[in-house]
Amino acid sequence: MQKNALPDPSAAEAPDLDQWQRLYEAAAAFKSLAPWDYLTDTEFIMIDLPGYPEPVFCSILGAGGLEFGVSVYPGYVAFEALERYLMPGDDEQPLMVALEQRALTCGFGDREDITPKDREILRELGLRFRGRNQWTYFRSTSPGQFPWYINAEEARLLEETFAQLLAVCRRMVAGQIEVEPTEHEYLRWYQEDGEWKSRPFPIQSIPYPVTMFNLQVTDELLLHRLKKQKRTKAVLEMEFGFLPFHVQSSKSLPPLAPFFVAVFDRSGKTLVMQHIVQGEERIEGTPAAMLIEYIQQHGKPATIYVRNEQRAGHLKQLCEDFGIRLNVSGKMHCSDEFFEMMVETLMSEFSQ
Repeated sequence: MQKNALPDPSAAEAPDLDQWQRLYEAAAAFKSLAPWDYLTDTEFIMIDLPGYPEPVFCSILGAGGLEFGVSVYPGYVAFEALERYLMPGDDEQPLMVALEQRALTCGFGDREDITPKDREILRELGLRFRGRNQWTYFRSTSPGQFPWYINAEEARLLEETFAQLLAVCRRMVAGQIEVEPTEHEYLRWYQEDGEWKSRPFPIQSIPYPVTMFNLQVTDELLLHRLKKQKRTKAVLEMEFGFLPFHVQSSKSLPPLAPFFVAVFDRSGKTLVMQHIVQGEERIEGTPAAMLIEYIQQHGKPATIYVRNEQRAGHLKQLCEDFGIRLNVSGKMHCSDEFFEMMVETLMSEFSQ
């Protein structure tokens, strides 16, 4: 893996046996420290790993006595999505936010949590577990993908994270670290002049990113046609995200959540257009493509409302190019009613 990048969840290469051996050894050492006796899952440890562009955020699981382990959120985008999930505002649909998470998890569960693939690895390593909350497993979650097995790149990141997380936890248990994370101030573990140090890091100092998709129309003929379209008084809502149901084309591939885009007439509260991404179709440009299609069919709207700044990032460039007002609003009545209706419909179909 290139050290100037965060791990790619779609990478196909599986960890080799040596990697698994090191991971299970690190997990055993971590479990023996029982850091959940000292930290809750919202008292994050922020680690600056050498060679990586952004820190990883570690959440220790187990203080509540329900699930044990650690979840690692690689980078600011992953942590921002987690924050929106933990503290959802009025502008969020919790089910959609849950499917935007990016995390690597080492869990200590029960026998029922282990799959045949996990058992095969355990057999090759000669490992056995007994009892509740003792069975170690590793999972990867990414936007639109339900928990799945980690790949080699993710295993390497977990290895390097465990090395520093163990160092932090051992010093905390021994009382050698004065800084303690809280829900408002995290512990930052970083390297300076060859020495690892800790310091408090206020939550408000985290640079939450907003991804911008600078999609521009390069087809001159299409651009000319779009600019010639009439300007209307239409006020739209645009919603897009993942639906809380999985589609798995093969048992060897991760289960995926369908991605949908919907366009509403905000005044008439009617659905104008919708699209569900399927197969190999990429989701990144789909909202912008839907806006282009809308302009071709109906003209340039006056205003488009979206749920949050993350959604706005998909459309901002096109709206600027065509003089469309883009508003971020927590009041997305059309979108909320449509999403809830779609979820209810799909749930009834899946339950039959």
